Amino acid sequence: MPDKVNVGFIGCGGNARGHMRTVAGLPNARLAAVCDMVPELAKQAAEPYGAATYTDHRAMLDRGDLHAAYISIPVHMHGQPEMDCISRGMPFLVEKPVSRDMATAKKVAAAVAQKKLITCVGY
Repeated sequence: MPDKVNVGFIGCGGNARGHMRTVAGLPNARLAAVCDMVPELAKQAAEPYGAATYTDHRAMLDRGDLHAAYISIPVHMHGQPEMDCISRGMPFLVEKPVSRDMATAKKVAAAVAQKKLITCVGY
């Protein structure tokens, strides 16, 4: 296990920024990257931490040095980012709810179980 866990954030809104401060303050974590569809939001969120910025979460997940992802995006966008983390074997925390519909939530849960990933739904 590395000395510091590199975390990437998917979403840079108000809730995410609060959690970014928490992650950045942990002695064993590093806020390594942030992603938002709005480039200026990503830039503003990343600046205090020296984090890399992305507008495509898949590119961020593929950078090679992340150990975990934190998903804090609008509910209607949930589902695909979780599946993208799962397909890469990346542990993640997703803000509640997992998805807008039960079918997607079950798909995510089954994929997590199959890969035996560590995940969390934040509340």
